[in-house]
Amino acid sequence: MKQSTSTIFCIIFSLLITLLNARVVRKNATQEQLVIKHSIRASVSTGATLMITDYEKGGDSGQPAKCDGVYQSNNLFLVSLPSTWYKHGDNCYKGVNISYNNVNVIALAVDECDSGDGCSDDDLVASNAVWRGLQVPESQWGVGIQVIWLFVN
Repeated sequence: MKQSTSTIFCIIFSLLITLLNARVVRKNATQEQLVIKHSIRASVSTGATLMITDYEKGGDSGQPAKCDGVYQSNNLFLVSLPSTWYKHGDNCYKGVNISYNNVNVIALAVDECDSGDGCSDDDLVASNAVWRGLQVPESQWGVGIQVIWLFVN
């Protein structure tokens, strides 16, 4: 029951994040870029190298997410935090705003990426949905793009 409750929570949270990410308030006519309004308090931003992982069973992560012990869908906005930010699970299920080339998405922190997984303290690992949401061309997925991220309250 706990696993299904966690999965339902992740799905509902991701749907809410998707709706928030899609809420456009104005269009910059000069650059044709969408500007997204965020009415969420934010913490201090951090630079990171964004990597990609497969959160599904049989995927390259090799194990379920550490926050709930459940495999997740790559269609959800999900991230794995470096150990220094994961803080033994204290930051599980926090929203993470990720910015790349003036595009923002909010993802849910569900896992840890530690040095044993090849992550450094300035790596952030994300699902396919995050890469798609940031409008990164598929040919560049996983190459380690530079992003800015922060926790949202």
